[in-house]
Amino acid sequence: MSISVRTLQKRLEGEGVVFSDLLRNVRQRLAKRYLRENYTVEEITYLLGFSQPSVFRKAFKKWSGVMPGEYRRRVIPL
Repeated sequence: MSISVRTLQKRLEGEGVVFSDLLRNVRQRLAKRYLRENYTVEEITYLLGFSQPSVFRKAFKKWSGVMPGEYRRRVIPL
């Protein structure tokens, strides 16, 4: 974006947005999309910048109340 971290923080603050909230919201939306598109948990972990699949699984459960595999089974029935 060619701006400093501080400038980005100030601009987000001016819009009433916290970076961590923005990041979480984007990760949530992308995670659900990637699960519907049959990406593996390992691929999603890498794409969303999580350190390990277990960290992604824990975050996903916190967001949605279910594990990624359960979400996928509910959204894409057999």
